[in-house]
Amino acid sequence: MQNLSSVLDCFTDRIYAVDEAGLVVFHNAAAANCAAGNQNPLVGLPFEKVLPGFGRLRAVVASVEALSPQDQVEMPLQSTLLDQVGKSVPVEVRIERVAWNAATTDIVICRDTTSRQILTKENQRLVTAISHAADAIVITDAQGQIQYVNPAFCAMTGHTRASVLGTNPRLLKSGHQDAEFYRQMWQTLTQGEVWSGRLVNRGKDGELFTEDTTISPVIDECGCITHFVAAKRDVTREVGLKERLHEAQKLEAVGTLAGGIAHDFNNILYALLGYADLALDDIPSEHPAHTPLQEIARAGNRAATLVAKMLAFGRRTDGCREVVSVAELLGGGLDLVRATLPATIQIETQQNGPDGRVMVDANQIHQVLLNLCTNAQYAMDGAPGVLRIVVDQVDAEQERSGALKDLQPGDWVRIRVIDSGRGIAPAVLDRIFEPYFTTRKGHEGTGLGLATVHGIVADHGGHVSVESEPGVGTEFTILLPLRTAVAPQAPEPVSTGSAAKGAQGHVLVIDDEPMVLNVLEKAITRFGYQVTGFAGGIEALETFRAQPDRFDVVVTDQSMPNITGFEIGTQMMSIRPGLPVVLITGHSDERFHEQACAAGIRYHLLKPISMKELGEVLEELTSVTTAV
Repeated sequence: MQNLSSVLDCFTDRIYAVDEAGLVVFHNAAAANCAAGNQNPLVGLPFEKVLPGFGRLRAVVASVEALSPQDQVEMPLQSTLLDQVGKSVPVEVRIERVAWNAATTDIVICRDTTSRQILTKENQRLVTAISHAADAIVITDAQGQIQYVNPAFCAMTGHTRASVLGTNPRLLKSGHQDAEFYRQMWQTLTQGEVWSGRLVNRGKDGELFTEDTTISPVIDECGCITHFVAAKRDVTREVGLKERLHEAQKLEAVGTLAGGIAHDFNNILYALLGYADLALDDIPSEHPAHTPLQEIARAGNRAATLVAKMLAFGRRTDGCREVVSVAELLGGGLDLVRATLPATIQIETQQNGPDGRVMVDANQIHQVLLNLCTNAQYAMDGAPGVLRIVVDQVDAEQERSGALKDLQPGDWVRIRVIDSGRGIAPAVLDRIFEPYFTTRKGHEGTGLGLATVHGIVADHGGHVSVESEPGVGTEFTILLPLRTAVAPQAPEPVSTGSAAKGAQGHVLVIDDEPMVLNVLEKAITRFGYQVTGFAGGIEALETFRAQPDRFDVVVTDQSMPNITGFEIGTQMMSIRPGLPVVLITGHSDERFHEQACAAGIRYHLLKPISMKELGEVLEELTSVTTAV
């Protein structure tokens, strides 16, 4: 017995022997050190004082023992005992009935579960935290088989937890990463190193998504990898925003480039049209070359007009609005559309009723028209089709239907853009004006076009709506408030008649482009003026300072190295007040035009101007100078 007691004293579990009367007949040292109520010795003490509810536990054990052996299960019971200060201690209880000193006795083994419960609570907190994490968490075994996923993973991929447990994460593969990519990833992980990178994966619905992933190996005390833990963050939206920002930056760069090359391109057109004008003056109308030269001039003027509209379309403005006729407004926009759409698409315009006037920012409405027509082109899938632009006026008070029923009473201009494309599915029709919503593939569009259309039209106090039938086509309707104010009258165009032969005066011409300077010198000389030309602004300014009364008119380009035409003109006018200065530029900027006028510059002309127009301007300026 002494040997048995010594053995039992080695256990950290509290061991008691309890007789049929419920009294303690034996206990080990661990039990004595935590005696209930500091009772020592415990022998002879009712065990209910040590383990309250012991009688109930004993009955549970007896009921289990009554079962057949095959039905019995090992069942540790959870209870609490009292330590030496009366504090409850959570324990796991096992009760075994044995013979003790020839009497039936219960051996009760109580294991303190305080540490286990603390660890269990910590694990529960950890599981709860992972379950509520915004990032997807995936735990696999060492072979890569999924053992756990949190709800965020299910939300990200569309897969349920039950459907992925036991499978491999390769079920998300999209094909965007090749075999070498995954080989290097696996090599890093099996070496016990953390792998981080970006993946394009495919969800259960087939849609692609982009994720930033960090995979960490779990290594046991022996240095062996037992699991892998992956934290995944869906960055699809962020990547999309970054790509759109990049696209916007590229467009801005293109706009800057367009502005930079406008000067050179207009110089080429300027020289082409100038020499064409000179040649037409030299060749009689019956000459075979006269008609081809007219066509060259007509094509050059068309190119100049289109370039001017493209630059105006891309120019950033402060939202300047004016009253314009709808016919004039659409005319400028359709020029851009025709230059953008393929020849397979036939554009038809229809004006029903009188031409209305609207208060708009023409550049923004051109953008609306271009976006809608570009969408129509996409809907036609590259096949031949018809794009119709129908314009009329409606009374919102009389015609209370469709989009008109929600508008303020009054007259509205209605612009309808109708295509013969594939139409829009009803399921997405209500979402097409949402920002970033698109049915196109990622490389085909950003989903901002129709959102931009909606924003511009709404900002103009108007309304945009859409009707579509799959397989038939789509009709966008734009409604803008009709304005009764008369549009400001355009200035009378300068006469295209040539300047009077034998005109008197000395003209100083400045342009850094040799071919432009050459055509200007030839044309102005032909008009009858004496001409002095300079390819550099600094040299021209020095010559003028030396002889300020030598010249009657100064014609200067704006964009030149070292000094601008505006600076040349203002410095010359400070030397000789009242000097007529003609500033020629390839950039259309209303604020710069106002600045030039305020500085005293007589004419601010936009390249490429015709030589006849320049002749009329010079004739006017020299006649005024002569009169003075």
